[in-house]
Amino acid sequence: EHAAPQEAGYLREAIQSGALDDLPRIQEAIVSSGAIDYTMRAAQREIELAIEAIGTLPASRYKAGMVDLAKFAVNRGN
Repeated sequence: EHAAPQEAGYLREAIQSGALDDLPRIQEAIVSSGAIDYTMRAAQREIELAIEAIGTLPASRYKAGMVDLAKFAVNRGN
């Protein structure tokens, strides 16, 4: 899940310069590289680990709130 070399160079330059002159091309390069899907999968794994980590806590509205917030954070763009 990497951008093609030409796109990677373009993205690197755009990030370093902060240029947004060709935002549609930047967005397309990010999407076509698979970066969005990769990031979503990584975020989902982290959410699962976080929920597992609090699994031993007693049930409470606070625990439920943490689980809901974690799930919301990863699903808000869908």
